[in-house]
Amino acid sequence: MRPKMEQANEFFKNVMFSGPVGENDFGNTQQLQNFSDNMLDQIYPDSNKQQTNMKQMEKGGKMTPVAEFTGGELVNNKEEEMRQAMKSGNNSKAADIFRNEVKDKNITPGKASHKTNPLPVAKDGTVMNDKGKPTGQSAKPGAGVYDHIKKQYKSNMSDNEVIAMVKKNHAKWRKNGME
Repeated sequence: MRPKMEQANEFFKNVMFSGPVGENDFGNTQQLQNFSDNMLDQIYPDSNKQQTNMKQMEKGGKMTPVAEFTGGELVNNKEEEMRQAMKSGNNSKAADIFRNEVKDKNITPGKASHKTNPLPVAKDGTVMNDKGKPTGQSAKPGAGVYDHIKKQYKSNMSDNEVIAMVKKNHAKWRKNGME
């Protein structure tokens, strides 16, 4: 107990720390972190989950991803708009939508390997690296994910070639039950 504080110090220790307090009057900082995380989770149940997952990743813990990407994948967040253009027969518009998604740097970084370059995807769609840092890509609901995009797509492809490549991916997704 600190002089002139009487029981105030004991109140603080008993409220903030569930375990024993060290001889320097500081408790385990992880206990304090857990206390504050739990309090924030109760106050803001949705907004704090991503921050908590990222903190866990930074500390070497595991975030529970909803998906896992690798490098070299195009995240097409305008997949539905592109499909509608294709369905209406406007292949030029559909191909332009696809090209713009490639230009907007929606390709995940690094090597295409789940073993050496796993990129977990958080519940909100944020694609992260193995350290829990955002890569800059985000997958919105309904996004199309085209793997090995640099092998499939070239910027000088005609509209018909782009649409054929997209349809080939769609057929593969249907075959694998992913569409």
